[in-house]
Amino acid sequence: MAGSATFSDWNGIHNVTFSNRATSALYRYTPHVYNGNYNFWNLFYNTYDFELSLYSFQIISQGPYSGPGSAQDPMTPGQSVQLFVILRNTGSQAWHNSESNPTHLGMSSPRDGGSRFTGGRNERMVMDETTVASGSNGTFRLNVTAPDQPGVYIEHFDMVVEGIKWIGSDTSWRITVGNPLSARYVVGGQEPYTADAKVHLYPGQSATLTARFVNTSGANWYNSSANPINLGSSGPHDRVNPFTHNVNVRGSMREWGVANGQTGTFDMVITAPNQTGTYNERYDLVVDKVGWIDTGLYWVVVVE
Repeated sequence: MAGSATFSDWNGIHNVTFSNRATSALYRYTPHVYNGNYNFWNLFYNTYDFELSLYSFQIISQGPYSGPGSAQDPMTPGQSVQLFVILRNTGSQAWHNSESNPTHLGMSSPRDGGSRFTGGRNERMVMDETTVASGSNGTFRLNVTAPDQPGVYIEHFDMVVEGIKWIGSDTSWRITVGNPLSARYVVGGQEPYTADAKVHLYPGQSATLTARFVNTSGANWYNSSANPINLGSSGPHDRVNPFTHNVNVRGSMREWGVANGQTGTFDMVITAPNQTGTYNERYDLVVDKVGWIDTGLYWVVVVE
């Protein structure tokens, strides 16, 4: 709402009209004479750190978008993935990945405090590009490895211009680490089906053994990754098997990935040895480089 006022000073009598409440409030807050608006600007500018505008950014996207380490899929203890983030340079200064003051993303909770995902070491996310000008995008990456302890972790990073300043922002990842070593046998999911619950083969004949398990762990199963899940001979584990020509062979999971609560189907191709007889063939699930899931699974195979 507009209003008017009359005041006098050493420079004479003045009539002013305030066209809105914002202007009116400014004149109430600051002296209306002797460069009042300039005094307000000068006080504000020198009180706050406007250097942040030199180095600022906008998050465009971050990943991994899917698979282990993403928002949807847990990691397995010991599993490695690459974190990345694409940032737009909204400041006035260019970013550099080398030279005397390179721009990185540093661990920030606390600053330079290290992470369980880097074995406790303090590591930087490094920019792909040599230089990123104002208005352009830069991609920062860091390889991480899941710790042994399952749980939900929040990893915080802040941009740091080495030798100049930390920006004071936050870029974070929420990472779930699950224990994949848990499964439930599916009753009726074991093949081949026979009337006497035995597999009958003649020497040299091949068959596919099939079993199904529900993933009851806190992590996903994958049939190809750094830590795939397979069906391995047991009694003892990785026992040399006469049905695989005395070579240690593991059966594979049909599905590419099986989430917690879903069912995985495992196949093992065997070939009967020349020696006739009754064999008790035992198998367990194994997550490569992580551990075994003792299932008690077995087939009675009769070679005749």
